[in-house]
Amino acid sequence: MSDIHIANIALNGAGIVLTLIVISFIYRKAMTEKRNRYVMYAGILHFVTLCTSTYIEFSDEREHIWENSAHYISIVFLRIVALGLLVCCIVMESDDRIRFFKRKEPISIKMTLAVFLPVVIGLTIQAFVIHFRVLGFLMAISLLLVHELLEYSHRIELNNKEEILNIRQAKLMAEQMQPHFIYNSLMSIHYLICTDPEKAAQCIQDFTGYLRGNIDALTTEDPIAFSKELEHIDQYVSLERASTDREFEMIYDLKSGDFKIPALTVQPIVENAVKHGALSRKDATGFVRITTETIGEFVRITIEDNGGGTSLTEKQINNCRIGIRNARLRLDAQCGGTLTINSSENGTRAVITVPKEAV
Repeated sequence: MSDIHIANIALNGAGIVLTLIVISFIYRKAMTEKRNRYVMYAGILHFVTLCTSTYIEFSDEREHIWENSAHYISIVFLRIVALGLLVCCIVMESDDRIRFFKRKEPISIKMTLAVFLPVVIGLTIQAFVIHFRVLGFLMAISLLLVHELLEYSHRIELNNKEEILNIRQAKLMAEQMQPHFIYNSLMSIHYLICTDPEKAAQCIQDFTGYLRGNIDALTTEDPIAFSKELEHIDQYVSLERASTDREFEMIYDLKSGDFKIPALTVQPIVENAVKHGALSRKDATGFVRITTETIGEFVRITIEDNGGGTSLTEKQINNCRIGIRNARLRLDAQCGGTLTINSSENGTRAVITVPKEAV
């Protein structure tokens, strides 16, 4: 066995080790991202080609085998597919879509170089030294570089979201605790102390729980049980009923309840539905319905009201209702959830979707 064949075997062995390291890194994270899955598939395909190349180098009839077009074409084909998967990673955007036209995000130059530069170097070397097969090892380097760059970009994205979330949390209390609601609640408690002390005591308890829920949201970085968020909603509703003479109905259709959700994501939406939806019905027929259900890998929470449909337009959501903007931010930063709101003349419908695995 010549020195060049020994070098090829050593390079293939090093490539196998690097490829297994990348695969093990991604496997331990359960391939939660589509990009990571593509890198995993590319790694598996490349691992197969490296093992095949190593077997051929060990074979006594290696020169004859390399001349066999079937072996050669299969290895080239698998490596092209693996390279194609890596290319998909670099053109994929944050929403897991691949767009070649009308892109929202620029293609990463560093990741492009990580994919193509080692391959170009390998092809150049093999063009001048025909029997020296370094491409497999350098493709393993590409896999490792792409994986590390993906990890780095993911950490940067998380840090940016955390920084934005911390800034929002600093303002959350002043924005969420609206002075007129506190004033009305205290005035209602003052009135009830003289007329209905037992009810006043209950309102004080609800008011304390309502304040605690808002304060806890400033320091809570992890999602909370939905039952706790529901308790916060009940406290708000109780205080709202005590401070208004208009009747409204709360309807609960909870098909799923054993899940977690970021704090203060459902309560602000219910608050808007009550104030600008149910209470806008002067005939006391207003209602707010909360529905939860599990759909595949997601939990969907729907908040509906039968108001006039004019209080929760997109313009007001973006410009006036700070609580809803905070809810969207918390959903995105803490669990990758989404919030959509649609209004019509028959009322407003808000839908929160959170992945079960994330919460």
